[in-house]
Amino acid sequence: MVAVYHSDHRELCAHERDWPFRIINLLEVVGESMGLHRHDRYKEFKVMQDADQIVNECRDLIAKHSLDPQDARDVVARVLLGEQPIPLKVSDQVVAPG
Repeated sequence: MVAVYHSDHRELCAHERDWPFRIINLLEVVGESMGLHRHDRYKEFKVMQDADQIVNECRDLIAKHSLDPQDARDVVARVLLGEQPIPLKVSDQVVAPG
């Protein structure tokens, strides 16, 4: 599925873990047609759905920018993982964000 707007991609990309198709941004299609590719780290983190693991993987950036790891985790949980207007599936159940 190709999302035309960045906001659509942000809202939908985590659902890639629950459904049998890729969710990509239109600009990925344009880039690939030009032979360009860049890993979608944002989508990787959204699919991961684990604030502690995300902060752990970003610990070098957090230290480089002198951020408090707990504050960074709070932001990841609230903003990155909390922005999920369409609930994700967990097993056979649908779980609301939060």
